[in-house]
Amino acid sequence: MPQQRKLCVCGAILDWPCVAQPADIQVAIDAFEAQFRPEFIPPGTPDRTRLQAAANEAAHARACTPENIVRRLALIAERKTAVAAARRRATAARKARDPDEQTRRWLYRLLRKIGFSRDCRTPSGSAYYTAGEVRVRIADHDVPMTPERQYTVDNGGWSWATHGWTLDIRQSRCELLRNLVHIRREVRRRS
Repeated sequence: MPQQRKLCVCGAILDWPCVAQPADIQVAIDAFEAQFRPEFIPPGTPDRTRLQAAANEAAHARACTPENIVRRLALIAERKTAVAAARRRATAARKARDPDEQTRRWLYRLLRKIGFSRDCRTPSGSAYYTAGEVRVRIADHDVPMTPERQYTVDNGGWSWATHGWTLDIRQSRCELLRNLVHIRREVRRRS
């Protein structure tokens, strides 16, 4: 494993393995921490309690030197960075294979050019955007008319079942572009 020299916060130069995979980093952390495990005193040894306490104190003293604390924290930070990078790569690969996600991103870019900003995204996959008073929902399903929604609409309230623009990603891009033209006109008219 290649060695890399890094500068500690306190100015000391530290040497530890330069690793890139989370599993390799965990192995490096485990090997590093093994140096600081207290020596095991077997049962039946005379004065075992005192010897075990002394071994524990010595291991703690070795582990608590500033260089070792910084070294362990650096390994942990490296592991977190590697795990986050692996997670980002997996998510990007999954999204790149999903045509619905590609359509969502394409619509988001077009809405952003018109002046929309995203309000939220629900666990069901719907994303909500606003530009002034104009609201747009991007989803792959319709909002059903429930008794609660009907009551809200009957009393002058607002519901996605009857108001706002819904862009269904199951539609063709031509239909989506046609709807975007109407949305853009409405945004310009209201501003």
